[in-house]
Amino acid sequence: MNPEKQFYPLGVGGELEKQKETLSLYQVNNKVEYVNTHIQAPFELSEGTQTDLGIFLSPVPKQSEPTYGIEKQKYHGRAGLLGRVIIQDDEGRKYRDIDAKGVGYLSQKHIFEFSGTPGILNYEAATKEKDVSEAMLKLGLRASRVLSIIRLKEIFDKEGKRISIEEAKQKGLIRGTDEPVMEIRLMGTNARIQDITISNEDTTYTETQQKNVLRIEDAIIIVGQELGKKPEEFSLKDYEIWFAQNLGQQVALMHHNGWVHICLTDQNITLDGRIVDFATAEHYSEQKPNVEELLSKANWSGDILKAVHSLRKFCRQIYKNTLFTKLGDGIGLERLIEEFKKSYFDNLKLSEENRLRTEQSLEREIAWGSGKIW
Repeated sequence: MNPEKQFYPLGVGGELEKQKETLSLYQVNNKVEYVNTHIQAPFELSEGTQTDLGIFLSPVPKQSEPTYGIEKQKYHGRAGLLGRVIIQDDEGRKYRDIDAKGVGYLSQKHIFEFSGTPGILNYEAATKEKDVSEAMLKLGLRASRVLSIIRLKEIFDKEGKRISIEEAKQKGLIRGTDEPVMEIRLMGTNARIQDITISNEDTTYTETQQKNVLRIEDAIIIVGQELGKKPEEFSLKDYEIWFAQNLGQQVALMHHNGWVHICLTDQNITLDGRIVDFATAEHYSEQKPNVEELLSKANWSGDILKAVHSLRKFCRQIYKNTLFTKLGDGIGLERLIEEFKKSYFDNLKLSEENRLRTEQSLEREIAWGSGKIW
């Protein structure tokens, strides 16, 4: 970031606001379990008290109650966007999108099997995500940051009636081991690679592609602002190269410090290069790993495989969408993969001998995806 220029992640948030689709959620009985004191939040949150932000989706509209409009993002499952506002933490990092996770199942379809109850986020998983994201930020990773964890004392049943968590368990709406919470997270842009690669049967093909271009344009402007670049100084091609290099660096930072993400899919990589959803992450070594440790860990190569697959999807969407020409010329997948690989190994900081051995081992395990992207 250019230290001489104040960075505000504005992007094209105003245009995104005009096109958003919202769902009505309602307040339920709750208690704030955790508040991140390193973030200058735009609203009051106090541990041990109830907050107006403790909300959940009701299947039945309630005419007489105030609603909380949450932006529905297709296939984000149990998470939606509370709003867009500039927020800063103590270390000077800035965020724009405020995400609420664990507020009911908001998507129209299941795109993967949940390990738990659809729409529910459990306290243990939220706490782990908070702890790991804090550890990642200290390492210099671009990550989401948890602002608050709010315990839900009620949810809605299928008739739209508020019921206690115990009643919900008795009715079989949630599992007996569930401890439902909602988590408030901060990001630059909440849009993921996944969001520009999926189809939307609710809109025409052209409308969907136009929205995808807008999401990428938003990310380009945010990243350019962070780098201190004027719009004319940071093209689509510049952004793609930055994205591949940044992704390689983020994966290397985790691995160099003994972490694997395990679920580094296109759902968990934002368009401004942040890694999110750390509930699956594992710390496999207290020491800096040597090459033998790395090569013996299947999850380590799995991280790279998933990251490369996500990069492939990212490139494919830009390449196939002719509307992206308004943002400039892009580059091919082969170049992006090479940028990712170089950035990954440069930041992994292996000796020359170990780097060569590791590269050779990965060549046998991973189809890097160069060449045709269809």
